[in-house]
Amino acid sequence: MPHHLTVPDEIYQRLADRARMASLSVPELLAPVLDALARTGSAHLPPQAINHEEWLRRANEWQQLVENRADRYPPGFRVDDDRESIYKDREDAQR
Repeated sequence: MPHHLTVPDEIYQRLADRARMASLSVPELLAPVLDALARTGSAHLPPQAINHEEWLRRANEWQQLVENRADRYPPGFRVDDDRESIYKDREDAQR
């Protein structure tokens, strides 16, 4: 039997936006969270494993985001993100 909850409009709108991004209805988005809360007393859900196709879709979306902002950097720009550069300040401070 369906039951109804009343939530403030601003919260519902955020839920509706998140559900839309996940291609779900608001009830479909909330059902696992409410079930976890009812079973464990916590609304925290463990990360869900995703299949290869979904992983690839997300990776391609991320790659497209990166490519779309490539014009923000000077020609030939490369991120210096190797281990030595990331921890250089920390290592210098320890010397």
